[in-house]
Amino acid sequence: KKHELFLTAHALVDAQPESALSWYAVGCYYTCVGHFDQARRHLARATAIDTHSAAAWIGFGNAFALQEESDQALAAYRTAARLFPGLHLPLLYLGMEHGRTNHPSLAEQFLHQAKSICARDPLVWNELGVLLFKQGDYEGAAEHFQQALAIASGAAEDAFTVPGAAGATPPPPPMRVR
Repeated sequence: KKHELFLTAHALVDAQPESALSWYAVGCYYTCVGHFDQARRHLARATAIDTHSAAAWIGFGNAFALQEESDQALAAYRTAARLFPGLHLPLLYLGMEHGRTNHPSLAEQFLHQAKSICARDPLVWNELGVLLFKQGDYEGAAEHFQQALAIASGAAEDAFTVPGAAGATPPPPPMRVR
């Protein structure tokens, strides 16, 4: 699959060299193969071409986070959060990075903000579970992991269903949140 991504990314650059999506794809490829300096260079180019590309800002942050360059990762995620206040993903990644760097109260704050925007994302519940596990609350962690699995098992069915529409799957029962 990495080779397919490489070919697709370079075909995009050949066809649309001034497109942020093209450079984002190249940055994703270099992230996948562990060449983070090259990934950051291409993701920075994507953000320069389109300063409002949430995916590019998050990818840029991820390339820094994977090299444990937390300050730069957080700056990229904060930029995405500022540009896209209704999007839960920047908040999720801010929470994950704060959790990785042992700032549990900040991690919890951002993860709960992400959950308030998109409670149907299993990764949000998983990361809340990770946080509880690190704090020694194994029962709470297990509940959050189970919720993540419950959501993920129905994710393919619900991905394009509008909540409240005829035939929509009801949301899972609420879990006790800490």
